[in-house]
Amino acid sequence: MAELAVPEQNVIDYWDLFYNQRSICEAFVSESAEGAKDAFHQQVARITRLYGAPNTEQSFILLTSLNRGLYDYLQYHLNLSLTECCYRNRVHNHAVHSTQDLLSAGDHIIMDYHAATRTYQLQRSHFDNACAYIQSHLSSDLSLQAVSSAIFISKCHLCEIFSTVTGRTFGDYVRRQRLTRAKLLLSTTQRTIEDISQACGYQTAAYFSTVFKKEMGQSPMQFRRSSSQWQADQPQLPDFSASLAME
Repeated sequence: MAELAVPEQNVIDYWDLFYNQRSICEAFVSESAEGAKDAFHQQVARITRLYGAPNTEQSFILLTSLNRGLYDYLQYHLNLSLTECCYRNRVHNHAVHSTQDLLSAGDHIIMDYHAATRTYQLQRSHFDNACAYIQSHLSSDLSLQAVSSAIFISKCHLCEIFSTVTGRTFGDYVRRQRLTRAKLLLSTTQRTIEDISQACGYQTAAYFSTVFKKEMGQSPMQFRRSSSQWQADQPQLPDFSASLAME
């Protein structure tokens, strides 16, 4: 790629127009995709007014920074990683031969991120509903069928959502939530192992103990004994060693 001829005046402003997409990203998050498109069109209009219509190389830089800027901004501010969207939008950087091509390509990138964001937000809503149901029914049947029916989506969709959002399977998530509750009950209450196993959705104490030991490396009772909270809750026996020594 040939080196760009940068105007001697206002060099910083020149590069800022091509690389700084913050105003577009802010409009995307705080307003809408249409607001982001308007901001992008205004930026292209300003570049054209100050330096002439962007050439192919300048358009490539502008679209690349727009694509990466949206990706980074959404990841930092919304904790949303749209890697596939970022990769997919690289192709628009190479098909620009006019200002209209540039505007159309920028609009396409923005709308693609908008669609991906909406899809993720919908998935997140279903995920939050599923998690709320799981937390309030840890002692009950938490099969894939039961949870998907409760939140009115298909089993396949629920599996896909958990894989996308957590990187884990639905079953793995449920098991971890049950064990998290079990650890809390073991360390903060004096309930029996049988009671705790039922409260966490295990039909038998033996099966609960098997799953717990496989995950934690120790039995439920061993975990309870090692818990500082459990030790603190135990009644303290008087120390008779001194009086015995005097007898």
